[in-house]
Amino acid sequence: MLAGNAECIPIKLPNGEPRYGLYEIGGSQNAKVLARLVELPLWLSELAEDRRDNPGVIGAQKSLLTFLLQANDEDLSHTTPDSKGHILLKPRSLSIDVDSPLVGLDYEIFERLIRNTEIKFVDFYVFRAGYILHEVWRVDRDTFLSESIEVQPDERFMKQMMIPIKNAKRTKNGA
Repeated sequence: MLAGNAECIPIKLPNGEPRYGLYEIGGSQNAKVLARLVELPLWLSELAEDRRDNPGVIGAQKSLLTFLLQANDEDLSHTTPDSKGHILLKPRSLSIDVDSPLVGLDYEIFERLIRNTEIKFVDFYVFRAGYILHEVWRVDRDTFLSESIEVQPDERFMKQMMIPIKNAKRTKNGA
């Protein structure tokens, strides 16, 4: 469970199979929240863990969100490609003219739950390797609707509605 006391929302994979565990709806009657699991690429997960475990590392006191917002292309350069679905670290590599990494929702979920329901917030539960919660980032629904960009890295991946992380606010830390 991401949000606690929440309902799991399945998505349909391109092969038609349902997938569970990526999305949940929770919150109160007045403030419904869509929770989205975000898995970091392994190299970024290791960097985030190292920064958390070694407070003497330069910039370790910053949240991962702050680090990513202040990072340059060299900081985000790595031989392992982006996860192509959970977080897009270098959108310009796909000719997307945005100056911050993107995080998003599967298009199906966006259409079904963001456009057409009373969801107030989208919470991105950012996990390191081993499904260890690192941080939670929040974007309000209106901002998501106005700032999101349609992205499909290639035909093997499901279309996403992604938003620059500069629109998110960190709401809590994990382990």
